[in-house]
Amino acid sequence: MIRAAASAEVVQVQYSDGEGGACVEAATYSHTIHVRDSKLAASPELALPALVWAAFVANVAGRPGA
Repeated sequence: MIRAAASAEVVQVQYSDGEGGACVEAATYSHTIHVRDSKLAASPELALPALVWAAFVANVAGRPGA
């Protein structure tokens, strides 16, 4: 699990690919989002500015520039 401060909300997001799924954990801080592969306990975290994460999610959802 992401080692988050008490002020962070950590969620596990799952997408099932028919092979047992792929899981990602995300911790939300006031200015950054930390994500990692939850299946790999020693995996590094990717820290992104909140605005960059929001643009990524909007683009994936088909709403570029939202």
